[in-house]
This record gives sequence, C-alpha cells and structure tokens, in this order.
Amino acid sequence: MPRLFLTLTLILAGCATTPQERAAIARDEAATEAKLAAALKGFAPAGPPQTCINERRQTYNTTTIGDTILYRFGRDEIFVNRAPGCNGAGRGDALVLVNYQAGLLCAGQIIRTVDVISRVQTGSCALGDFTPYKRVKS
Repeated sequence: MPRLFLTLTLILAGCATTPQERAAIARDEAATEAKLAAALKGFAPAGPPQTCINERRQTYNTTTIGDTILYRFGRDEIFVNRAPGCNGAGRGDALVLVNYQAGLLCAGQIIRTVDVISRVQTGSCALGDFTPYKRVKS
C-alpha cells in the first residue's frame, strides 16, 4: 500500500503544472542563468567551493540574481552562493542574516528576505557553499 501511495503521489506531482507553466519556468530559469553569466563575464572559477568566507577582510557588495547571491570583494574577486529559496532578494528585498557569526558568512546560515518598504519578512533560506571566482587577466 505505501508503494502505491508513493507512485500515485509522484504521478500527480508531475501533473501539477501545465505545459505553459513549465515553459514559463524554463524561460525564467534561462533568463536568470543568462544574467548570472553576464555578471560573471571576465571571471573564472578560482578553486573549490568554501564553507565560509571572511567578510571583514575588506568591504564588499552583494548582487542577487534569482536565488544566487554574488559577494563581490573589490574588482577582481566574486564568491558565488546558490541559496535555494532566496528568490525574494531578486525582487529587491533586503537580506538579513539570522544566525550571524562574527566576521564570517558560512554555509547553513539562515537568511531572511525582508521587503524594504513594509519591513515584512517575505521568506527565508540557507546559504550554500561559496564558490570563488577571480578576474581573468588578459
């Protein structure tokens, strides 16, 4: 009986979206990946993913593209963090760290997304690993 229930659940989950909805999702994902590729143009991966980065070493700024957060340190270094569920930041919501560790951003830390006008929480997610990218010298 449990196996039949699982099979039926999986079949129904596959039918939950229409072909038009799946096409729209695919278009959105392609547009997001294109924006990410444009943001990383001129950069190349510079080593294995890291669990934590030290945010105190210098000032940085963040850019959010879909559920990917880019941490830019200076002109030549970017850390890419895929944080599934952080889509609210792509709408312009603020990112607020919940379990902040002094000077470190680490995988697993919780981020809340907050509407900057109403100050209402719009979602939350957890940071993933940080993949370093360095500017390619030509």
